[in-house]
Amino acid sequence: MSIQHLFGLIRIIIILPDREDESVKIGYKLQPRFLTYVNGDISEVHAILRKLLELSASNERISGEHSSAGNG
Repeated sequence: MSIQHLFGLIRIIIILPDREDESVKIGYKLQPRFLTYVNGDISEVHAILRKLLELSASNERISGEHSSAGNG
């Protein structure tokens, strides 16, 4: 299994130091859920992080419901 495939299994936010083509290319190889730049709008990162945390909590609740349903 490649490292790029493993990164595809986790949610990544990348904040790049610049907008150089090479930096962007490397950033996208990691398959981020969101990519921005160090001089970008931090409120966007905050909103994306909040949404990812909400999705994670929702997934955990669903997983818990499924595992407890089989224990009855």
